[in-house]
Amino acid sequence: KENYLKIQGSPVIFLYTLRDFQDFEAPLQSAFQKVEDRIGVPLYIVGDMIWWEPAPEKMPWEGYKAINVSAVTAYNLFNWVFPDTMGPAYAFHCAHRFQAVYAQ
Repeated sequence: KENYLKIQGSPVIFLYTLRDFQDFEAPLQSAFQKVEDRIGVPLYIVGDMIWWEPAPEKMPWEGYKAINVSAVTAYNLFNWVFPDTMGPAYAFHCAHRFQAVYAQ
């Protein structure tokens, strides 16, 4: 019995701390393609990439697009070291960059 989250008919996979991945495009493209070949539908990939660093303009947005990231999330936007910088603007800025890359 299937017992997992689906969005738009695709199984959902969360990539925790995707912002820290390095040289991820080729290995993840290969792995995700193998999964798609096996199950017949692409994965719905949610990347945990929003954090206080790196700055949104320094993140590899084209790489995220290359592995078909479907959505972005932040595991936790609270940073006890900088409590005065908390707010919705950072997450909004990252989401805006994500949308801009995908609109190309």
